Amino acid sequence: MAGDVSFTAHLVFDVDGHSSDCARAARTVSVPYEPNGVREPYTTFATTDDATFGQYAPGQLVIWAGGRDLSGGTDEKGVIYLPGAAAESCVVQVRTAGLTGSDNPSAKSGIAIAGDLTAPGKGGYAVLTMSARYGLEFMTDSDGDGHLDTWAGGGGSYHPAWLRLVRSGTTYTAYATGNGLAWERVGTATVPSASGAGDAGVIASAVNANYPGTTVRAVFDHFSVEAP
Repeated sequence: MAGDVSFTAHLVFDVDGHSSDCARAARTVSVPYEPNGVREPYTTFATTDDATFGQYAPGQLVIWAGGRDLSGGTDEKGVIYLPGAAAESCVVQVRTAGLTGSDNPSAKSGIAIAGDLTAPGKGGYAVLTMSARYGLEFMTDSDGDGHLDTWAGGGGSYHPAWLRLVRSGTTYTAYATGNGLAWERVGTATVPSASGAGDAGVIASAVNANYPGTTVRAVFDHFSVEAP
């Protein structure tokens, strides 16, 4: 367990040999996240040299990563993923619990699907992220070259954020909410290169082209890949 941990301590003590009193104190402490790697069935991949990873109970995943950008001709990120988990019909979902460590308002974290997240040029690449201050970004690869070239989203940023990608064959639909209940559709896109089962995971990028050397720490929980 790491992050903010709340606990309540109770102390029962004898007053005069015949009765007892009880004292209670509640405290919240912050336990630092440390890059401790991930456990099966998760695996990791990075297209930036400064990415590290961690996994904590219950189901917390953490990525520390730099990276210049995550769209257009640049695809630099850290990834924790489940190989082959994204069936042709599936729902990928996560709660982005925290995004810290960089002053860059474009830094972002979220979820991704691809035929192979270590080689997005093999097809089916799409991501849904929440940026530090520029809102949602739903991006897909429209021509199968491994680069994200379509965009939908915007609005204000909110943290934590629940993110959801629904795949139905070559159609991807993105949703988001701040409370895990009232989902709003971000956009729908066709990814013609999507075929068969693919990888699904969480991603983070500092988008530090204008903030050289900075990294971002992204904390996730409740990551799941399920049938629709």
